[in-house]
Amino acid sequence: MASQTEVEAVYRLHIGAVYRLCYSYLGSAAKAEDAAQAVFLSLVEHPRTFNDAEHEKAWLIVCAQNRCRDVMRSARWGG
Repeated sequence: MASQTEVEAVYRLHIGAVYRLCYSYLGSAAKAEDAAQAVFLSLVEHPRTFNDAEHEKAWLIVCAQNRCRDVMRSARWGG
């Protein structure tokens, strides 16, 4: 995945699922938006090649879960 067009297509396809997952973890629309954006920013900054659409979606979901855990851990420790 390299081109801006490809990233935009992935964003449009998966932002809903990523945002909903982040919201379910964080319970705040603002925090969920920030976490979801961080997931896609990671994809832009560190391009990856996926085997298929399911692999792509799975990576995004795991990345979102990890990002939410980091946010919750940071909040717990006063960050």
